[in-house]
Amino acid sequence: MAWPKIEVSETARCKLAKASGALNMIAIPFCLILLGTGSFIVDAMKDKMNLIEGLNMEVLPGFMITVGLLGVISCAFGAKVCWTNHLPKKRKYWSKYLLPSVCMTLFVFLCIFVSAIVCYAQISSLEDSFGRGISVAMTKYKSHAFTKTQLDELQIEYSCCGSQTYTDWFNIQWIHDEYLSNPIKAVAKKNSAKGEYTNDDVPFSCCAYTSMRPCIHHDVHDNKKHFSYDYRTGVTLHTRGCKDALTDLYGRKILAEVGATVFVISVVELALVIIIRILQTAIDSSVEADDPDEPSVAYIFPFGRTAMKSVAKGIKKYHKGKGDDKATTLPLLDAHGHEIVEDDDQGTDSFFDDSTFDTVSQDSAEANLANVDEHIYEEITQPLDDHYVGEITEPLDDRYVGEITEPHRRSLCWNANCQS
Repeated sequence: MAWPKIEVSETARCKLAKASGALNMIAIPFCLILLGTGSFIVDAMKDKMNLIEGLNMEVLPGFMITVGLLGVISCAFGAKVCWTNHLPKKRKYWSKYLLPSVCMTLFVFLCIFVSAIVCYAQISSLEDSFGRGISVAMTKYKSHAFTKTQLDELQIEYSCCGSQTYTDWFNIQWIHDEYLSNPIKAVAKKNSAKGEYTNDDVPFSCCAYTSMRPCIHHDVHDNKKHFSYDYRTGVTLHTRGCKDALTDLYGRKILAEVGATVFVISVVELALVIIIRILQTAIDSSVEADDPDEPSVAYIFPFGRTAMKSVAKGIKKYHKGKGDDKATTLPLLDAHGHEIVEDDDQGTDSFFDDSTFDTVSQDSAEANLANVDEHIYEEITQPLDDHYVGEITEPLDDRYVGEITEPHRRSLCWNANCQS
């Protein structure tokens, strides 16, 4: 069976067509919002693309922009089709475009819903990608001017240092060899397996501007080299990692808010799919019944669509019966006074009552028996003269009279002048 079964009158079909057309127009701005959201992600992430490793952040925004454009086209097409179908004269031509409109809207809904899921799924992926990207950028800090500038701006703007924390700078050489003295180089080659100079130093951009003490970013963990200093309680650096700072902004804020917005848009598209589907099935059922003025059956899921034809006939018969009751039409009777009942499947065909056959058969049998009696009466009475009366009447005593039929007995008694 189709589910759910909804009875839709012609007035309701017209209102439903207008409502779906208006909802399509309302959905167009939502699709434009989706398009703008994709563009916003591209614009917000373009400066941080070099800090993302192993994740292409251009795919999701591009997909959202494409779906937004497709949604605008689908909603504009659906608005035209649905609104035109409220006119019965144009419905015959435009009703065939309702099913394509349902399919297009359903496809847009699925794409938007997938976009919402991907937005939430990429939050964790974005965190890992930021961690790897920042670590790679830190290794290029000493040799690439653009990367150095980008990292310094990042650490100052977001009040962060390193990838996980400021100690990440202790494990890499972020000072170029040109700016290291020969003794330091010799010590570095001796103490490091890679021959790199590493120390508890960090770039100046890690300094916390909220610290009242002059920033200590060299020999950070050597309390002896600084007056009245303890790094465990009075560090002058940002302790938060840049990975967490970027993930909070672009992941837990931007992507989460974008995902919520996209999800709301998907709900609007889902409502649009349901309304257009009900309109499409209601009009199709009306066309199949070949009666555009009568109520029709609408549904969403076509389970057992052939069964809906009988349901539509039943609804049509019910409303037709209500109209007949209002008109006080008398029932049709046959020749014997029996009511002629219409069959649901054959329209106006009637059935025969068995009692009619019994009555006709009984009347016919009595008529034939009467004709036979008259024939026997004529054959017997003609040759019965006087010299036969004695021979015939003599054996007619009481024990034989009961065996003779009533018409024969009357004829014999008439010739014998007997009394009944």
